[in-house]
Amino acid sequence: MDSQDNKRKWKNRDLLSSLDFALTGIFTAIKEERNMRKHAVTSLLVLLAGIVFKFPELNGSFSY
Repeated sequence: MDSQDNKRKWKNRDLLSSLDFALTGIFTAIKEERNMRKHAVTSLLVLLAGIVFKFPELNGSFSY
């Protein structure tokens, strides 16, 4: 009985609480970790460059 109570204690009750924990973790990592800030800024710059320069999709352009 005790182990079941412990599992329920840490389980998220619904999707919104799971999403809240995930977003809190992401924003905390960006706020506290320098390298994560670099990754986030670089990702946004690449995304914006793709939108501005209208890069085509790269489906099938990588062949192994």
